[in-house]
Amino acid sequence: MRGGTRAHGEIFLSFTNVRTILPDGLLSAWDKRINRGDQDVKKLTLAGSVYRVCSDHFNDCDYREEEWNKYLETGQAKGMKLNGTCLPNTDPTTGALNLYTPGQSSTKKPRRTLVRSSLMVSDEQDVMTDFVNNPYESSNIEETDRDQDDYRSYLVDCMPQRDAQTQTSDFAIQAPEEAFVDDSFSEADFSEEYPDDADDYLDPDYVQPHQSNLSSFSEEGPRKRRDYRKRLTEFMWIILSVDSLISLFKRCPECGSVANALPASYVIGYTTYIYYKCFGVVEHIGLWVSSPKSGRLCQLNVLMNTASSLCGLGHTALTNLFETLQMPAMTNTSYHDHEVTWLFPEVYSMFLKTRDETMAAAKQKADLVLTGDGQFDSPGYSAKYCVYTVMLQGTGKILDFFISQKGLFTDLERAACRELLLKLKSKGLDRFSLVTDRHSGIKSMIRDMPDFKNITHFFDIWHLAKNISKKLGKLTKLKRNAPLLPWVRKILNHFWYSCRNCGGDKRKLIETWLSFLLHISNSHRWSTGTFSKLRGDQPYPSFTKVFSCAHGKRIKKGALRKGNWLKRSSRTFKDLFSKLTKKQLVEDIQHCSSFHHTGSLENYHNVRLKYLPKRISYTRASTAIKSMVAIIEVNENAAIAPGERKMYAVYSKAKAGWVLKKTHVKKDYGYRKNIMANILNRIVIQKPLSIDMTEYIPDNLPKNIAPVPKPSIDELMKKHRSRMAMS
Repeated sequence: MRGGTRAHGEIFLSFTNVRTILPDGLLSAWDKRINRGDQDVKKLTLAGSVYRVCSDHFNDCDYREEEWNKYLETGQAKGMKLNGTCLPNTDPTTGALNLYTPGQSSTKKPRRTLVRSSLMVSDEQDVMTDFVNNPYESSNIEETDRDQDDYRSYLVDCMPQRDAQTQTSDFAIQAPEEAFVDDSFSEADFSEEYPDDADDYLDPDYVQPHQSNLSSFSEEGPRKRRDYRKRLTEFMWIILSVDSLISLFKRCPECGSVANALPASYVIGYTTYIYYKCFGVVEHIGLWVSSPKSGRLCQLNVLMNTASSLCGLGHTALTNLFETLQMPAMTNTSYHDHEVTWLFPEVYSMFLKTRDETMAAAKQKADLVLTGDGQFDSPGYSAKYCVYTVMLQGTGKILDFFISQKGLFTDLERAACRELLLKLKSKGLDRFSLVTDRHSGIKSMIRDMPDFKNITHFFDIWHLAKNISKKLGKLTKLKRNAPLLPWVRKILNHFWYSCRNCGGDKRKLIETWLSFLLHISNSHRWSTGTFSKLRGDQPYPSFTKVFSCAHGKRIKKGALRKGNWLKRSSRTFKDLFSKLTKKQLVEDIQHCSSFHHTGSLENYHNVRLKYLPKRISYTRASTAIKSMVAIIEVNENAAIAPGERKMYAVYSKAKAGWVLKKTHVKKDYGYRKNIMANILNRIVIQKPLSIDMTEYIPDNLPKNIAPVPKPSIDELMKKHRSRMAMS
């Protein structure tokens, strides 16, 4: 074995008379490594018994030691002799003559050679080699000096580094620290992975040809191009096509020899199992798994199901997505098992922490104001659950919630509010102000129950303004009340003004609110008995604090002010007067003296609908846990400063015109990563979190809301009749 001819900078090594010198095992290995039979060798060489292989396929340890030291000193490769046990490497980039230059110290770096022992294949455990578990600590791998690892080490180098807590004992591929990609590489390292025009996307002065000058250029100059490429090490999972994945197994991931994937490969859930056959020195069958495993549990299957549920994507939507892309999906049973076992306890634990923190902050407030409202699980009158929630006014954080179920309570919203207020009292919160919508049952409950004597009840302004708007809308539909139409918007604005400027004085609020009846009749100063003729002998309303309009300019008698004045003797004025001076409405308006509204709580309800849409039915446990996820999201983002928000114009159908709205603030979803990290740690140790959830998910709930027992299918079939069936 000696060095020979040089061509194009390489040195071709001749292995003379190997047919008579090499043993049968090594001779067969050479044939398979260079993928040439006996006839091919005769055609490609001058002598029929001579191999000619490029030096790029040999490492320094393949040469005799004295020959290699001589090359390092002189730089002459001619006549170098290989040792009698070497094999050509299938990766030409690891050639020793490319890695070392003459004049280097002959001190060799620590090297290792992977020598595969024979492998008997019987089942999955036999197929999996020790290298798949740990390529550098396997009992079947013999360590010797070698400068570069083979093809499987290259695959390991390309894998992103994993946190130590996420490593498992099953199928977790590890590599030494120096094998991972260094953060010091430049953007040019990506160039070979992109098409010829990829540089256009990195050039800050590049403008796409189809863009106009107006859209492509600004005052500062041409629009800069964004680089959408991201480092592979930033991610934990990626998506591959089947063809691209199978093509990776044209070479053995263990020894780099020729291989191919076997038809026995299969998929379980989202995890892929690929059997491959290697045609290397020792033929063997291996198994590659796309996900680390903890015992018999695949991490990818659990993390995919729990992450989709955590983001509000149910099993049906997830399955439809995967079926459209022709991707495998898990069954509904496995999806919900992973939810209940791994996700629910982690969400419950995090919710208890944020609830306790909010409760402690509420106890520190002197003038505590809570806003409460209920949300049903389905539209119309077919609701099964009502979730009543209270929010800490001013901070925007949810304090707590309660779920009432049909069949256990009659008035779901009132019952849920009662149970939640009793729960807050048991935790030390019994003196505060509560702002709710205009619910007559809750109003009478707080007024009459002695447990709530320290609670001051207020109504939400928006709900009452909406009720007044409906009353005015019904009046304006009558033809005789057409003159009232220009005043509708002004009356609603006056209601908001009255609530804001009353200073908490209920009497002043009522007098300011009813003063619009005088204003629209062109009376801007009045006395106590102004409406005595309209209400008989009892003057109503009587004014004791407000005796004039609050507008600045003095309006001359008979002048018009953006609308026709209404005469008190007209039918339109009398209809308006009787509608808005009813005793029940006037009493409810007094509950708006605090000028509070539940707008922030309605925003929470919108977030909750992302996780619990009303068109889908959920169990009691799912309703509670997904409500907790929405509460965690709202509380985590309540402290984020919105900063400077831009305004944009939208058309409002309600106002029949263009209005300004503020851009949305980007939310922080860091809590999701924390939950998923906790789940992954639990999967690694194969021990889900155990926590008592009976406070929100009782064990003694009925299986359904039916008041009668369920009959058998045969009985129902006998009674079943179809109106569409032909006689």
